[in-house]
Amino acid sequence: MNIAATLYRSFSRHPRFALINLGGLALGIAVFLVLLLFVRFETSFDRVLPGAETIWVVDRKLQFGEAEPVVIPSRIDMIDLLQADYPGTKGARLIAAETTVKARGRAAKENIGLVDPAWFDLFPIPAMAGDTAVALSRPDGAVLTRSAAARHLRPGDPIGQTITLVLGTEERVLRVAAVIEDMPLAMTWRPQVMARLLTNQDPFFDGSTGVTTFLKFPDEASAAAMQRNLKSFNARHPDPSFQGPDSLMKVTEALVPLASLHLKDPRDGLVVATLGALGLIALGLAIINYVNLATARADLRAREVALRKVVGASRASLVARFLGEALAAAVLAGIAGLALAELALPFVNAAGGLSLAIEYGGARGILVPLAAVIVVTGVAAGAYPAFALSRFQPGA
Repeated sequence: MNIAATLYRSFSRHPRFALINLGGLALGIAVFLVLLLFVRFETSFDRVLPGAETIWVVDRKLQFGEAEPVVIPSRIDMIDLLQADYPGTKGARLIAAETTVKARGRAAKENIGLVDPAWFDLFPIPAMAGDTAVALSRPDGAVLTRSAAARHLRPGDPIGQTITLVLGTEERVLRVAAVIEDMPLAMTWRPQVMARLLTNQDPFFDGSTGVTTFLKFPDEASAAAMQRNLKSFNARHPDPSFQGPDSLMKVTEALVPLASLHLKDPRDGLVVATLGALGLIALGLAIINYVNLATARADLRAREVALRKVVGASRASLVARFLGEALAAAVLAGIAGLALAELALPFVNAAGGLSLAIEYGGARGILVPLAAVIVVTGVAAGAYPAFALSRFQPGA
């Protein structure tokens, strides 16, 4: 209670100092929190689902002579050939596209994914209705996200309702077999409507156009073993699309961890690292400014120290008091910084097309890093008055 009263008197007597000192620290904390959320979001891509660390993506590149390699789609028959040569291989294919979905007499553009039935073995997204394990066992089965179901289906039980996909010049009528929760935004591939990939039967896609192949391995050693086998595998199964007299044409394949794809481009990683560093710099400058101002005003309290010692205050009690006041002030700045971050997030999300949100609890909660900032700032700001001024000896 005494600490609170002391802070109140100090701030009420010197409002400009309180505004500059606490306001600057709060602003630095807010900038740090927002950029921390951004860095967390960018570095968590494709790691948000259970088992994501066991998924690898086939990174296929085509090179002509000395030119830079270009990324090309996977072979549409790669998984079938791999499973024939290496029994037990687990994987699924995806063809992602934007096309028209017709339902309830309306038509709208939607991100769709043509996938293998094993897709949901690799990406276990919780189902709200139906069973994803068997949803694509039928050629006309479809799986919709919660949001897509709300846009395209009638209210009530979604199972059995029909939608129509416009694939090129043809249409495919599908029957809803499952509805899943909306996919996390931190995913590279987020189709809203999923249907079964019918090899060589989809008029919208010719052969391997747009195919991405995902493979699942229990550990990195198994993935590395498959990587070593790819050269001999391709020698046994040459791709007819790249066979011909042009000897300068070279196709290579590599297994890339799914979680590394989002920041695979060094420029993207540099942007994220730079913004993270800016957040730390903003916080560091705010703390330095706060500590400098608090230390500069500490000498004004020498008379208070003398009076307290005259009436019997011990050095230990003074140390505890000064540190307590500094920590309390840092807590106020931290709360204000958190409030500023909450107020700023809607504008940051709208400007950057993001979906950042502050989580208070759990492994990704913001309270632990915020508490660490408050403690470090409070101890640093209170160190000089606590350990230097508390040694002051009043004159006889």
